[in-house]
Amino acid sequence: REKANLLTYLPHNGVVVLNADDPHVAKMPVPSGRKLIRFGASADCDVYYENATSAWPQMLRFTAVVNGQRQEIRSRLLGTHWAGSILACIAVAHYLGVPLDQIARVIEAVPPYPGRMQVVRLPSGAIVIRDEFKGSQHTITAAFEELRKANAKRKFLVFCDVADSPLSPRTRLKKIGRKAAEIVDYATSSGPRWIIARLITNRRSRNSSASPWYL
Repeated sequence: REKANLLTYLPHNGVVVLNADDPHVAKMPVPSGRKLIRFGASADCDVYYENATSAWPQMLRFTAVVNGQRQEIRSRLLGTHWAGSILACIAVAHYLGVPLDQIARVIEAVPPYPGRMQVVRLPSGAIVIRDEFKGSQHTITAAFEELRKANAKRKFLVFCDVADSPLSPRTRLKKIGRKAAEIVDYATSSGPRWIIARLITNRRSRNSSASPWYL
């Protein structure tokens, strides 16, 4: 409701850029006379994407479609969930007159935000994917999906508590632990209430000489 109220303050020549993938945002009433630009995964949007892929070591890439024009987008971000955020930038920049090829070059140079699926290589050669910026259910789901798709012979998981879960600490950590057992070799959790949960899964054998993964 608060976001929808912001639209009422737009001048008559204002432009509204809305995320069509968010059902609440998509239903926002746009004041008469304002230009509307919709972005999202659907081809019905003014700006949308096709063929989004991301699986370590490959970072996010996709094809952006803007008013019928196609532009290959390569990024330094890990995770297909970033596609919507990049589309919002593309929609605004294109409206302001920036050519698509120039937009693509800028996006390719943008580094990951610290603590948001940030890839860090340790001196030992191990790869760390930092995603501790916010421990919400939504971000953990996205992080687990990228960990599942990652091309690595061994995967280690270190996770904290979930900030927005209605479940009890023990119940929610058990739930995360069961999910982790499907995709990693070893996982450990430590939360603000000093709850520690450990699990080792032998779901499949792995090469012990591979570099460890941490998330």
